[in-house]
Amino acid sequence: LEQLGLFESLDAKELQTLATVMHEIVVQPGEVICKEGDPAASCYFIVQGKISVTKRIAGQKSRGIAALRSGEMFGQLSLVDLGRRSATCTAAEPCRLLELNRQDFDILFNSGSRFAFVFQERIAEVAAQTLRKANRRLHSLMRTRRRKEKEAILMSGGRTETTLDQVQAILAESDLES
Repeated sequence: LEQLGLFESLDAKELQTLATVMHEIVVQPGEVICKEGDPAASCYFIVQGKISVTKRIAGQKSRGIAALRSGEMFGQLSLVDLGRRSATCTAAEPCRLLELNRQDFDILFNSGSRFAFVFQERIAEVAAQTLRKANRRLHSLMRTRRRKEKEAILMSGGRTETTLDQVQAILAESDLES
């Protein structure tokens, strides 16, 4: 636990408490840890190894969207909501993981454990970073499509406002592009 940056501010007693509720898992290359669409009930911390994250894209095969390494976590939203897995995570090499399930996290949270509050804050930070990154990618995609659309309009002598323009205006107003 001491090797994982998320836990560096915890004292020895807090680390010991956390160690009692986490479960070590060893997985081999190709082994699926969690599958997109399945109910989510725990999160994972990568102690050693590399995880491949894939997502099904409508009308296409699954695509790789990320590679996670030692010190990173995944599945953390399962501790916040009761949703389903948004991606499939597979061991890309031999891995040692620590698993924290929702029930044990709730016990820590309800007991007033400092870790639970620190962890909730970290989940919020990661979620905000993910949202900002997705918004930047969406904005970039929209700019590219808008440019192509304008070129097509100029070629056809066409329309004035598109649905794409309307979506871009909504995003700009919401201030989520930062």
